[in-house]
Amino acid sequence: MSKIITEINNYADTLDYIEKEECNTYRKHYKGFEYWILRPHYWENRYTVDYLKYFHLCGYVVIPKKSKYYIDDSKCSYNVECHGGLTYAGSREHFDIEFCIGFDCNHLDDAGSFNLSLYSLESNKSEREFYEGETYKTANYVEQECKSIINQLIRNLEDVILLGSILKHIRIFNKQTQLELAKNLNISRSYISEIESNNKTPTIEILQKYSDVFNIPLSTIILFAEEYGDKKGLRKKAKSLLAKTAVDFLDWICKEDEKK
Repeated sequence: MSKIITEINNYADTLDYIEKEECNTYRKHYKGFEYWILRPHYWENRYTVDYLKYFHLCGYVVIPKKSKYYIDDSKCSYNVECHGGLTYAGSREHFDIEFCIGFDCNHLDDAGSFNLSLYSLESNKSEREFYEGETYKTANYVEQECKSIINQLIRNLEDVILLGSILKHIRIFNKQTQLELAKNLNISRSYISEIESNNKTPTIEILQKYSDVFNIPLSTIILFAEEYGDKKGLRKKAKSLLAKTAVDFLDWICKEDEKK
């Protein structure tokens, strides 16, 4: 089994690898998601310049606006980690993509187009030195990052489902209907229904309103639904168990209260 190449640390090998092993466009699927790997400067400049001088790749995960994973059009709303962080949220009309989130491999440790600005577009220079620590991130690397984003979106939705259940139980325990709570929170009843049905992700601002109305610390609400630090350690497992136990306990309290 040949080794999967994810990074290359010199210019000549990079150009050779691109020409022999890579395409400028990939459309793939993973766990029900569609994702794309693109060489953006090729698509933007393919008629005017040599695209090999602008060779970095970008990765995009498609999130249809009707999908349960869609939050809004801001990349800041998606709690995912990836290479260099999310740098894009929007449509890719050329590929008929309504909405996607994405990242680029054009950062300080990447062999990207911004470094090539040292040379004019008319330059015939075919080689250059990579800076120390700088590497070209291959399509294999970008694919791994796209899959990681998808896995995080799935995991985050599981947290949202848990959060929706918690908010529903908080409302019931405090003997408020969805309509009454909607008035107290100054939002629509349908929005509350979407949250409690796990079809909408509540923003921090909405959670703060819950905190104010029910006099529950915001940190306590978030504790059950989001993980901070130690993402793969025992604290995460313990917190997940605690959250599940808390939901079951709230459910029991609400049912007992209804009997009275």
